[in-house]
Amino acid sequence: MMAGGALALELLAPLMLAWRWTRALFAVSAALMHGSIWMFMGLDYSAWILTVVAVALPTGIAALRVKNETGSYQWRMPIFRETLKV
Repeated sequence: MMAGGALALELLAPLMLAWRWTRALFAVSAALMHGSIWMFMGLDYSAWILTVVAVALPTGIAALRVKNETGSYQWRMPIFRETLKV
C-alpha cells in the first residue's frame, strides 16, 4: 500500500508542480511520504524533505516580475539583461 502511494506521488509530481495551488500540497505530501519511509523502513531521507520543499515552493519568481512606467508588467531576465513584455 505504501509503495503504491509513493509511486503515485512520484508519477503525479509533474502535474502537481504545474499548478501553483497544488505545490504546497505536494510539498506536504512528499514530506509525509519521506517521513513515513524513514520511520517504517529506516532509510534516512531527512535531507530530502528540505530539497522537496525548496523545489516545490517558488521563491524567486516574484522578484523577476516588475512593473514599468506605463503600468504594465515585464519579466526581467537577469541572465540575458533584457526584459520581455507580458
